[in-house]
Amino acid sequence: MEDSAFSEDFFAFIQSAVPSVAAAELLLLVSRQPERWWTVSGIRGELPRDVNLNENGIASGLETLRTRGLVEFDGERRARYHPA
Repeated sequence: MEDSAFSEDFFAFIQSAVPSVAAAELLLLVSRQPERWWTVSGIRGELPRDVNLNENGIASGLETLRTRGLVEFDGERRARYHPA
């Protein structure tokens, strides 16, 4: 992409680490407050209205972000932004 200000490596990272728009929305939300431990219901209450994710979708999205090294869980299954 010659006209892009971003490298091909950056695009490859985004495509592999953030597989969907919903995952990007989750990542943006939790990364704004990296010290906060989020519950699924807490995330649901703060997502923009146009983000159509139920609690199962949020939990699944957080698990995906965890496997990609972008969030971590505590013993109560709360999540927070924590890039590896």
